[in-house]
Amino acid sequence: KRTATFTAVGYGSTTVTAKIEEYLPRVCILDFRDVTFMDSSGIAVVLFALRRMRELGGVLALRHIGPQPYKVMKASGLDKLIELTRS
Repeated sequence: KRTATFTAVGYGSTTVTAKIEEYLPRVCILDFRDVTFMDSSGIAVVLFALRRMRELGGVLALRHIGPQPYKVMKASGLDKLIELTRS
């Protein structure tokens, strides 16, 4: 399995999608270690990445999620679509 891990800080949906296109991983991990705040724009980035990974037949996982981003992800229902791992 080809795995790529990207830091989630400072990326927009275009950047994440470009990284996925560059590496074409089977497993894409977004590391939220340095993310302290997340809103709907962050959810959009995750959904763009999820859609692209599914198109490629791959898997998206989110790791090291802090308290506030985790609450936003849970409230949006992302936990039903993607594997979430807290800090």
